[in-house]
Amino acid sequence: ATAIYGEESKNPKRIVSRATYLAVLTITVIFALVSFAMVTGMGASVVVDETLARSGGLADPAAVLFSLASQYVGPWMATVMGILVISSLFAGLLAFQNAASRYLFAMGRASVLPTSLATVNGRGAPSRASMTTSVITGAVIVLFAIFQLDPVLNLFYWFSGLAVVAIVLIEILVCFAIIAYFRK
Repeated sequence: ATAIYGEESKNPKRIVSRATYLAVLTITVIFALVSFAMVTGMGASVVVDETLARSGGLADPAAVLFSLASQYVGPWMATVMGILVISSLFAGLLAFQNAASRYLFAMGRASVLPTSLATVNGRGAPSRASMTTSVITGAVIVLFAIFQLDPVLNLFYWFSGLAVVAIVLIEILVCFAIIAYFRK
């Protein structure tokens, strides 16, 4: 996600790579520390059995971390973690909105999509592309509400599958584009 904000930074070649490496390093360290704490809390020799017991046979994997937090820190920690999960989901949605808007903006600027999507506001943010993303998202939500489709079972799974297929197709197209570029 750091690359899509590159043109808004003072020194994109340096800032984007530093931000990417810092993000990957931070996530790796946090993941390693939490994994170590979970294994230590459950006991290395019984970690598999404890994980199955705490998660109801893996039906609720998040319950493992929440139960450990309640056991070793206190029930208030599980409440705080629940709030952090909700705020993280909001942050993820906001990041998706920003990324989609910037891709629409870039495609509008390149005349792949209507050039009106390349409109920016006074602060340089892709306002028209952002509004377009919001309208498309709202339309999808309204359609799912009208047809009474489950947001998790239908919307999430369908669009997750669609996103994976789209990413693979984009990667294939990029491969062909690279071959075509170097043949010139």
